[in-house]
Amino acid sequence: MDVKDIIKIVNNVVNSPDAEALKASILDLDKEIHNLKTQVYDLQTKNFYLERENEALRKKVDINIQWENTKALYEPFQTPGGALIYRSIKDAPVRLLACPNCMEERKIIFIQPDPDFLDRYYCPGCQRWFMK
Repeated sequence: MDVKDIIKIVNNVVNSPDAEALKASILDLDKEIHNLKTQVYDLQTKNFYLERENEALRKKVDINIQWENTKALYEPFQTPGGALIYRSIKDAPVRLLACPNCMEERKIIFIQPDPDFLDRYYCPGCQRWFMK
């Protein structure tokens, strides 16, 4: 039922000499008002859930942007021993080496020189070794 139907019902009420027809028209209007209220409630509920989903997606986008900005501070680097790792960009005050495996998991874990073997690095995050 649309606005034209409601106007038609109101016109029937106004022009009707019959009390029963008046009551029927009022009941029809009441049903239509109830249906419209239900539709409004359903739309408000859908809107609420869409707003929550939108907020969650915005947070994910913000996290991704933050990660990409952090990751941009590092560049891939191949050690003389052949290991592919990440190191901080040239503009950094100190050149740091980061584990590529942990980087894929969106973690920056600095690899350390292995105290037992001078020719390799060790990642305390994933426990992997890399040749220097």
